[in-house]
This record gives sequence, C-alpha cells and structure tokens, in this order.
Amino acid sequence: MDKPAYHNTTDETKNLNEYEAKARKCDLFVLNFMKKHPGQSFTPAEIWKAIDPDGLKPVTSIRRAMSNLTDAGLILHRPEKINQKIGLYGRLNTTWVYPETPYQQKLF
Repeated sequence: MDKPAYHNTTDETKNLNEYEAKARKCDLFVLNFMKKHPGQSFTPAEIWKAIDPDGLKPVTSIRRAMSNLTDAGLILHRPEKINQKIGLYGRLNTTWVYPETPYQQKLF
C-alpha cells in the first residue's frame, strides 16, 4: 500500500512516524484476518472482537484499516442491504470480504 496508513487529521508532527507504524500494523492484522477467511463477510466490529478481544485498540482503528485496504483493492466493501449485519449498537452495518478468487480492481 503506497498511501500513508495513518490519517493525520490533527496535523500531528511529533509522533507521526510512531502513529504511522501502528496504523500499518493494524492494517496488516486486519488483512491477515481477512485472508484467513476468504469469501466470508465481516463488519468492523466483528473483526475488532476477533483480533482484539480485550478491546485495547479502538474500533475506529479497525474501520480505518478496512478503508485503507478497500482503497488499496485488497478487500471488497459490500454495502448492499443483503450483505449487512447487526452491529455493536443494534444498527445495520455494511460488511467487507476478502475475495475467494482474485479480481480486477476498478480503474476509474
């Protein structure tokens, strides 16, 4: 993935390298989890509970990782209602999947 993993929305300067490293590590945790479950759809909360059962990472970090992986074409977002699941707060959440077979990413 060529883009920065950490989304620096607060103009951080001091700890930027540390935050970037942590974000990349989180991206890899999520990607490795998804690769172990090809073809299965997951919400960010489901992945969060699976890879961080103690809740030490914020679920927003998992969501950020999933956005990064989607942008990189490594996982697919499945927003269709038929693919949605009930999330942490009783509301429908969209899901993501690691494809069982390689696919061509949209170019435009």
